[in-house]
Amino acid sequence: MLDANVVVFDAAYNSSVDENDAVKLGNPGANFAIETDSKLLAIEGRQPATSNDVVQFRIWNLQQQSYKLEITAIDISTTGLSAVLEDSYLNTAIAIDLVSTTSINFTVDGNTASSAANRFRIVFKQLTALPITFVSINGSRTTGGNKIDWKVAGERNISKYELESSVDAVTFSTVKSVAATGNNGSDISYSLTDATAQSASVFYRIKGTDNAGQAKYSSVVKVAAASATYTGITVYPNPVKDKLLNLKFTEQATGKYQVSIMNASGQVLLSKTIQHNGGSATQRIGLPSSITGGVYQLQVAGPGNTSTVQQLIIDPKD
Repeated sequence: MLDANVVVFDAAYNSSVDENDAVKLGNPGANFAIETDSKLLAIEGRQPATSNDVVQFRIWNLQQQSYKLEITAIDISTTGLSAVLEDSYLNTAIAIDLVSTTSINFTVDGNTASSAANRFRIVFKQLTALPITFVSINGSRTTGGNKIDWKVAGERNISKYELESSVDAVTFSTVKSVAATGNNGSDISYSLTDATAQSASVFYRIKGTDNAGQAKYSSVVKVAAASATYTGITVYPNPVKDKLLNLKFTEQATGKYQVSIMNASGQVLLSKTIQHNGGSATQRIGLPSSITGGVYQLQVAGPGNTSTVQQLIIDPKD
């Protein structure tokens, strides 16, 4: 981070510069300040944002290179309120997400206008409500990824829907999008799958955008973390009863497995080779009468020089 500033919107403040604002102290490197009433600020307190409010930024000491501007909005989303970052050099207006972080890449080049002090400003607009209602949103974990289903009512003049994901339910990023297909005021259902979802819990929401670029968000749905699947070789029951050893193979490779039972002195009391056809299955082995009740070591050596050792208990009553 090269520099930063903060604007706090609250009814406790006024929009003119006073003792609640912090003056910007310049530095020899890149500077990024707020300009209000011809004064440069690092922190500004002002009234809650309304339509046509402007936050004018001032930049200086930038080099000819690429930069990234990050605007993080926290708890300032108001029904129908939108905001754009205007770039006077490129003559663009980039929509700002008022519930998370928006990143904008820009470049300072040989043109003096690219480093103009007043190049960037935020402009707020009060927009009409989108003609859409999110009826429901549901998420589930499938073999193909996290599947998100949602239903809308009264869809009209909607351009697209975007599936957004987050690991903390605060900062969201777009996963994929789908074009709106109704637009006749009807109720309609949609579905998208996040094939890149991680095994941990993930939060999702849907962003609906109309033909004019206005956006509306669904509520947030959580897809729980994937359940851990055990893979390996286990004995059941343990203690072993009736001299019958049950070996449960769970998602194991195909091949020959060498099963050995040893006493506390390391003496091998049983050695047997079994064939496993892959995947999950149970192999039953009858134990000789010479192996009496007590505690033993069970070793199972499989393909690829794999080996597992676990404690084996023979029921003393046997």
